[in-house]
Amino acid sequence: MKPCSIHALHGFLGDSQDWDASPLPLKSLSHASIRRKSLSETGQALAESVSHQGKKVLLGYSLGGRIALHSLLECPTTWSAAIMVSTHAGLPTEREQKTRIQSDQHWIQRYQQLEWEAFLGAWNQQPTLQSSKPLSIPQRPVESVIRPLDEWSLGRQEFLLPKLSQLHLPVLWVAGEADTRYVELARSYQSENKDFRLYLCPGAGHRVPWDQPNLFWQNVKEFLNETGMDPA
Repeated sequence: MKPCSIHALHGFLGDSQDWDASPLPLKSLSHASIRRKSLSETGQALAESVSHQGKKVLLGYSLGGRIALHSLLECPTTWSAAIMVSTHAGLPTEREQKTRIQSDQHWIQRYQQLEWEAFLGAWNQQPTLQSSKPLSIPQRPVESVIRPLDEWSLGRQEFLLPKLSQLHLPVLWVAGEADTRYVELARSYQSENKDFRLYLCPGAGHRVPWDQPNLFWQNVKEFLNETGMDPA
């Protein structure tokens, strides 16, 4: 077994403390510490921010997974393995991309108009999140809400599905069984790269690590064991 360090990225509206309950030692990264205008540039900044000594595992959830995916593709030699949780590789058509940008601009307007709890309640009512337990999230700084919705909108992201076959490292791709859209996506990503290990977590929605923490971390440990890496 080779020692490795795990570098974890939270999702939208999250922060580095989201991973505090992890049973494994990890280095939780704040988006603000690596933020650049595009996801591609942010992925490069992420790789540049970590030590180039030893084995490194990249763990990303949702928006953090999209940042992580860009880092894997932009700087593949930095990482030894990856864990992608509820991660979207991008929208395939210009029409879908434009629709998503419009939707995210609408969310920016709602954030500016509503009190925090009302905004959070509306956010949690989205179909993707309804299958998960709502989380208590303290109010975030303005730039931690508006900038990701604008600059990192899924509609502005490159469609990365055709590039997944370029990844030649162990990848665990995770989705919650109740998160049907992301189950479908995860299966399509595995079909692009047969080296991906797919884990569909029972009893979990989009927020897999918080819906079913024991099952999630058990599978992460098994994945790391199979790849010969020991978190240190």
